[in-house]
Order: sequence, then C-alpha cells, then structure tokens
Amino acid sequence: MFREMLGNIILSLLVGATLAAEVSDWKTGDVTGEVVEGRKDFPCYSLSRDNYTCSACIQLHDSCAWCGAPLFDAKKQYARCDNRARLLEHGCPESYIEDPQTILEVEKDEPLSDKGQVENEDDAVQLKPQEMFVEIRPKSRVRFNVTYRQAVDYPVDLYYLMDLSYSMKDDKQKLSELGDLLAVRMRNITKNFRLGFGSFIDKKLMPFIDPRIEKQKSPCAEPCAEPYGFKHQMTLTTNTEKFKAEVDKAEISGNLDAPEGGFDAVVQALAEMLGNIVLSLLVSATLAAEVSDWKTGDVTGEVVEGRKDFPCYSLSRDNYTCSACIQLHDSCAWCGAPLFDAKKQYARCDNRARLLEHGCPESYIEDPQTILEVEKDEPLSDKGQVENEDDAVQLKPQEMFVEIRPKSRVRFNVTYRQAVDYPVDLYYLMDLSYSMKDDKQKLSELGDLLAVRMRNITKNFRLGFGSFIDKKLMPFIDPRIEKQKSPCAEPCAEPYGFKHQMTLTTNTEKFKAEVDKAEISGNLDAPEGGFDAVVQALACNSKIGWRERARKMVVFSTDAGFHFAGDGRLAGVVEPNDGECHLDRDGYYTETLNQDYPSIALLHQMIKDRKANIIFAVTKGNHELYTQLSESLPDVSSSVGILETDSRNIVDLIEGEYLKISEKIIMVDNANASDGLKITYRSMCLDGTTLRDTNVCEGIRVGDEVQFEVTLEATHCVEKRDFVLRIGPSGLDETLIVNVKVLCDCDCEQEDRIVENAEECHGGDMVCGVCRCKGGNVGRYCECNRPGMSTAALNEKCKRTNESAICEGRGVCNCGRCECNPRQNPEEQISGEFCECDNFNCPRHDRKICAEHGECNCGQCICAPGWTGRACECPISQDSCMSANGKICNGKGECICGRCRCFDGPDGNRYSGAKCEICPTCPTKCIEYKPCVMCQQWGTGPYDEERCAECPFKVIPVEELPELNETTACQFVDPADDCTFYYLYYYDEATDNATVWVREHKDCPPPVPVLAIVLGVIAGIVILGLILLLVWKLLTVLHDRAEYAKFNNERLMAKWDTNENPIYKQATTTFRNPVYAGNKNKGL
Repeated sequence: MFREMLGNIILSLLVGATLAAEVSDWKTGDVTGEVVEGRKDFPCYSLSRDNYTCSACIQLHDSCAWCGAPLFDAKKQYARCDNRARLLEHGCPESYIEDPQTILEVEKDEPLSDKGQVENEDDAVQLKPQEMFVEIRPKSRVRFNVTYRQAVDYPVDLYYLMDLSYSMKDDKQKLSELGDLLAVRMRNITKNFRLGFGSFIDKKLMPFIDPRIEKQKSPCAEPCAEPYGFKHQMTLTTNTEKFKAEVDKAEISGNLDAPEGGFDAVVQALAEMLGNIVLSLLVSATLAAEVSDWKTGDVTGEVVEGRKDFPCYSLSRDNYTCSACIQLHDSCAWCGAPLFDAKKQYARCDNRARLLEHGCPESYIEDPQTILEVEKDEPLSDKGQVENEDDAVQLKPQEMFVEIRPKSRVRFNVTYRQAVDYPVDLYYLMDLSYSMKDDKQKLSELGDLLAVRMRNITKNFRLGFGSFIDKKLMPFIDPRIEKQKSPCAEPCAEPYGFKHQMTLTTNTEKFKAEVDKAEISGNLDAPEGGFDAVVQALACNSKIGWRERARKMVVFSTDAGFHFAGDGRLAGVVEPNDGECHLDRDGYYTETLNQDYPSIALLHQMIKDRKANIIFAVTKGNHELYTQLSESLPDVSSSVGILETDSRNIVDLIEGEYLKISEKIIMVDNANASDGLKITYRSMCLDGTTLRDTNVCEGIRVGDEVQFEVTLEATHCVEKRDFVLRIGPSGLDETLIVNVKVLCDCDCEQEDRIVENAEECHGGDMVCGVCRCKGGNVGRYCECNRPGMSTAALNEKCKRTNESAICEGRGVCNCGRCECNPRQNPEEQISGEFCECDNFNCPRHDRKICAEHGECNCGQCICAPGWTGRACECPISQDSCMSANGKICNGKGECICGRCRCFDGPDGNRYSGAKCEICPTCPTKCIEYKPCVMCQQWGTGPYDEERCAECPFKVIPVEELPELNETTACQFVDPADDCTFYYLYYYDEATDNATVWVREHKDCPPPVPVLAIVLGVIAGIVILGLILLLVWKLLTVLHDRAEYAKFNNERLMAKWDTNENPIYKQATTTFRNPVYAGNKNKGL
C-alpha cells in the first residue's frame, strides 16, 4: 500500500514538473498562436498497470504515445506507453502508434478597425482574432495573442431612467433643459450616440400608495398623474429635440413610502434591450490630478488643482457661451474680445495660457477662480470643566466661505476634540405594558445610581422620562369596553400611545417619583408603538426641555418589537406620520388614532436632524431585531444593549452604551448631489499613520483630538447659486457652516457689460464677444438677413439628416451653410457640404493612413495603382510570394495580401516560412530517393516493380561517384546483404527534377571464416578442459600428502599405559564436602 502511494506521489510530482518546460518566448507579429511544448523526457512507461489503457496513457502527459501493435509487449521488454521516439526505436510500427497532436487554427482574423468614424457599428472590429479552433490533449497547453483596440466613435446608447415621484419635479425640468447639452457632450466623445428615456414610480398597491380612490388618481399635494411601475417613454434616437419633448410630456406622480420601484424599471429596460442599450460610464478626469499631500499646521484649506490639458476648445457650438465654457472644466477660460475668432483659427474657449498665446488680451479673459476663506476659527476648549455649555468649542473651524467653479474642488481640515463635562440630556422612554412591571420598579430604585454614574462622566447632566404603550385601536388592543379601561389581568390604566411624564431636570428625586407614579397598562399584540414615542420626544423640543448645545440621548427600553409605517392601516389609519409635535397639556400624544406609525426613514431623519443619539435597551430575544434596526440608521449615533429581565442592569447598560456612542465620531453633512455639491472625508483617526477614506473614527476619549480632511466638489450647476452647508459630528449640535457660492456665470454676461447694437454684430448685441442677434437677422455675426427665418431654421439647413448634429458637430452654420472647423494640423482638413468628410479618419495600417499607399477621401481609402485592401495595405502583385521554383508559395500555400498562407500537405507534412519552403516534418531527399535507388540498381528495397516504375528519376550507374558542386552524397546499408551503397543527387528547384548517380558496386564486409572459428572454439574448449583437469589433479595430490603427514605426526605423539585405555571412564565418581566436620576429624 505504501509503495503504491509513493508511486502515485512520485508520478504526481513528475506530471507537475512539466510546467518547468514552458516555452518562455512570446510570439508576436504574424504568429497568432502556438502550442506550448512540455518536457520530452517524461517517464510515460511509469503508467500504472491498474489502468493500462491507451486513453490513460495519452492523458498521462502530452508527450506520451501508445503502441497498439498486437503482441508488442509479449516478452514484456518494452512498455506500450512511452514517447513516440522510443516506441519507434523499440520496433513499434508507426501505423500502430496512437499519439494525438494538439492543434490550433485561426479561422477568422479580421483586422482591427483603424482610427476613424464608424459608419456602421457592425463594421467596427475592436478585438482580433474573432474565431479559433483548438484540439488539445490533456496536460497540453496552447498560447495565442488577443489584441484589443478601442475604435473611434464606437456606438453608445444611453437610456435615462428617471424617478418621477413628486420630489423629483424640479429635476425633470432641469433634465429637459440640459438634454441638448448632454447630447453635445456625449458626441464630443463619440459621434455615434443615441438617447432614450423612461420613468418609474412604484407598484400601485398598498402600502406603497394611498388606498383611497381619490389619492390613487392624484396622489400629490397638487394635481398629478396616477402612479405606475415603469413606463418606456422614448426609444433610443439621435433626435435630442424629441428627448426634450418626451421629458416635458412625462407626468409627475407620487407614492407613500420613501423607497421607489426603480429595480422593476431597470430589469424591464435591460430585458427588452430597447434598441440594444449600451451602458457607458463616464468618470470625471479631474480625479487623476488629486493632490495627495495631507496639509496640517496653519494651512486650513487649499484648492485642488485639476488637469491642465483638458480640451476646452471642444465646447459645442450649439451652446457657445462664456458660462457654458467655464462650466465645462475648471481649467477652461473664455476670451470675450470682439472678433477674436473671426478667422476661426482659435477657439474662444480654451485654457488661459493658450488664449494668451493666441493673442487674447488678458483684460478680456473670463476665468473665475475658486477661493476658500476661513471666517471663524475659534480655538478648541482646553481641558477643564465647562461652566457654560455655550462656551464649549469641540469643532474648528466654525465658519468658512467658498467660491467654487463647477468641476473644481477645495480641501480643508476639520478638527474635533471632546470637551470635559460637555452637557448631556438623557430622556428615558419606557415601554409600560404589563410585562415591564418589574422593570419600572427597578428603574425607580436605580434612578439615583444612574444619575451618580452619569455625573462621573459629565457633571452637566439632566434626566427626563416618558412612556408608551400602543394605539388604542383594534387589533392592537382588546375592543371590549371593560378591557379598554383595564386591559391587564389585574387592575391597570387605559392604554395610550405616548405620554411625556417628566421634563429634563437635574432633580433625581422627581425622576424617581414620576417613574413610581407612571401607571402600567397593556395591549394585545407583541409589537409596541415605541416609534410614535421617539418621534414625539424629538419633535417636541421645548416640552421635553432639550438644550441646544448638549448631547441629546434617548434611551428606548422595551421587551418587545415595534410597529412601523403601514401597520396602522390594519386599524384603518392611513395618514402618514408628519413628524411634528402633537402633545396636549397632560403630555399625551393627540394624533395616535389619526396618523400611522413612523417609517424607519422618518425615524432616521428625525434623529439626524435633531442631532440626537439613541440607545435601544432591549431583552435578549429582541437583540437581533434591534441590531438590524440600528444598522438601518446610517450616519447617526445608535447602539443596542441587552436588558436583563427586570432591568437590574440598566445603569451599567446606559453607562456602557453612552461611552460607546461618545467614543465614536461620525462626520455628517447636508450636501445634496442634486444641488451639484459632493463632500468626501479622509482621516488618520488616532493612529496618525494611515490616511484612509472614512468619516468615522472610534476610541475617542475626553481630550483626544481627531482631524478630518474634507473635500468639497461642485459637480455641475443648478439654478440656485448660493448654498449653506453644515458639517459636523453626528449626535452633536456643533457644526462647521460653509457658505458656498457656485461660479456658474461670467461677469461679461451681466447687463451692464453687454454692448448693445454693436457694429460687429450688424445691429445685434455683443455678449462676451459673441453676437446676439435681433431685428430678424441671424447668423454668427447677425449678417444673414432671412426674413421669416430663425437661426434654428437656418441651422436645419446645415444638417445632413433630421437627426444629425449641425454640420456633423465639426463646423458652424453660417447663413444656412456649413463652414468647417480648421484643424491644428494644417495637413488635416474637414470638408463636405455638411462637414461630413475629412482626410484623416480613414483605415490605418501600421499607424499610417491608408498605409501611405493611397489617399483618404471621406473616410475611405482610394488606393494607388498596384495596391488594394481596406487600408491599401495589400499589393496586387504576387511577386513577393513567388518562390525560386517559379511557383506561388512553393505550391504549398496561397498568396494573401502579399504574404503566403501555408497549407498542410495531404501526407500530414506542415509547411512554413516566408514562401512555404520550410517543412520540418518532411523526410530528406536522401531518405526520399533511397527506395527508388535500391529497386532500380539492385532490385531490393520496399518497392515492387510497379512502384519502382513510378520513380521520378532514372539512376545513372557509375564506377566511382563524381565530385560535383551543389550535389549531396548519401549512403545506406542494404538489409538484404548488409552491404553499404552510395549515391549522389542533384536537385533543381526551378524544374523540380533530380539527377541521381549510383556507384555500381557496394562496400560489403569480408566473408567470415566460419569453419576456422568453429574448430578454433572447439579446440579451445578441449584444451581448457584438460588444463582444468590437470589443475584439479594437482590440488588433490597436494591435499592428500598434507593429510597423511598430519596423521603420522599424531601417531608418534601418542603416549598412554597399555594396561589402561585412555578413553575409559570409571562407572562411579567420589566427591568430598570440604566443610563436612567428619573430614576435619579424620584430618586430626
């Protein structure tokens, strides 16, 4: 067993060792693929006899072959499984050898599309080769090259899926306005661009929509459409006007809950493919220029510089204004000088350096700069007791002003340090259903201890108390009247939603009294209405007594689950919770029967907006549920603790969870992506070594200082220009106020800077150097007088089709005619009635347009005489494929594009080389001519008379072989007589004829004297036998003499009495005991 395992291990190691024989050269150029040869010396003969089959042999290694000849291993001298060379050497006929070969063939290898506009997306080839065929053996490998090159103007289909719930009303309007700009910007990337549109709301089912009939028809605060799941509004098209119209036509609707049914829309859009949708992700290039240095010390902020080489000159002529230019990229500037672009040599929109280089006066350059100013930066409160909570400063700086351009970013540091004795307001919300009776008693007893333990953390501590049960509606309570008044097994109070019992105070005795006074009640189902209580506790700021500058803590204590939005509909309550304060004079929640339970989203928003912290003190059975709830409240401070059965651990729980919350800082902000503002955070937290992307730091103790690097980016412009951002730690009412002004407009566009009735504009107004026509004139300089025609109508004349861009996006429309843009390279020209043609977007070969064997005309190569192909890369002549024998590719291949593609011969031989002249698997001429020489000269060899007559030459017998140039000498042994014969041949490649000279006589070995050898052998054997007999006789004589002499010596040395036989022994023997007393006496 061990030997068998060892054999398998050794065999596995040997198989694994084939990897070491990998061919390391990477074949390129015309060689698309190759078979990777493994090691040649693999011990195939080690194949186990337990599975001694042909298939097992060829699977063992790619060099193993099998001999299928009958009785080949009869004497077990040779293994059937071995490499081909050894099998042939051991006498296995080649026809019986099973040795399948790995092959690789390229079946389709079209060239990659060269740089140029893709007229038809089906013609674009970005990957080569396209199809291959592989036959491969186990343990064998093939290697081939795959080349990818991105085609210019590759088609892009963009399908815009929009949420049309009521909150997105403004976004729909903005999308309609920006439809043209989106198409223009995308066509700057690819001219083959289409746009589609669809919208979604949510499922038309409760609880996602209001079930009331009037709300189903118009669910919004103002008239709007019925809700729906998904609607495909517009199929993909190049008509941007249609896109704008469809977006305008799309109707706003609404639903109840915050999540929308967008996934339905995505699946439908992808399932239908809507005109072969292609999703393209465009990532802002400014990320590549990010400043990575961490700025500390007195440097509070910096402007992050973007890339300097952005192609600002690509600004579309459809929106050729100063404001559009500066919104394109933060490096773009505008030249407002009159007639600056009169000759169209230079673009008005470019970076500042190029505008100055092109002659634009600096006073005319509009290039608003991003600035950052710190307006309030009070120092952090030093370690020590805070006498007045308003004086505590835990965050710096406190106020900043930023003027920022679109596509620009600023970076600044925000520092946080937890102050000593920072105020804490703790409001205890308790479930007073009957099962919490023991917990209420324990809380009353531990009230003093809770206050003492919290004052050990901060001396500025206050405590409040509230309770909750559930809605007084079936199925949440028993509908029987007597059970409504006393729903418990023993007398208890009527159920209620929420009651505020005690305002926040430092008087712990009052806390104990209020807890004692609070009455137990009950309900039917397990979940409680605690969410109503949390929302009221946070919304009723003045009644609860929350301080503005204090850490607001809500302790939520229960032994059951919770009701949330939608559950109220079971009792007929459909009006959503409004998040407002509804407490009467006695502290009861007045809207408990009218409004549904709050949603988790509303709960999250209330905690975040009120800068509160919440601790869920729950029993062990509900810990997992409330942990999931806590994880659903991102960017707010929340934690979950396990409450003992009678709440005896409540003090330890609150203290531990408070420390957990206070030692964790989460930076949050109110930046909104729809406003075009984005904020990201990085920090080293307390380790001080690794700067990472995070807005959370943990393990913060009193006095610890943490620094966050904040990056503010303006992604795009919206109608609003001024914003107030608030950045600060979650759960604390301390924020950094950032007053932001987004620079979307140019100064030259102000009314007082507009030149009215400018001479250069033929009576029109000049705005930032560009003419704004009036009085019926149209055109670039208002020079076109076309009564009754608008600029839009003239622009239509500059479109090749209704769906085309103006002048194909490569020129300007002047009085209804296209004037094509000049290129920076003077040899490159755009031409055509609609600027649809050029001389630089043609197929290329070796990076050369039309391989420099033709002219580029409107995207197609016109080849020079003698050349053909898509890129004029193929010569028509086949001279380059002509071999020395006058045959195309040596008769072993075909000439394609001036190169030989070699065939495999019918005999299995493979040809290669520039002209298919190389055949490594073909036999040599000596071997090829051998059978013909043998049969013609001596009548021996494998050929019979008929086959011999078919030989392509007649041998010339000679006495001695001549010494001729360009001939080859051959010699072989004739098996018929073991004689060596010699011949000489000359092969003429041009005529494919051979001349063969054969020496008439063979060189045979001299005859062997068989009789003499036999007699000699017999004589030798006889003589050797006689010698051996004589030696044996001599040895025996010498041995006898020695034995006889020895005998005589022993006889002479014998001495004994004749009366006594020396070998006789007495029958009795006497022994004496030396210690026997009798012996001693005798001696005396």
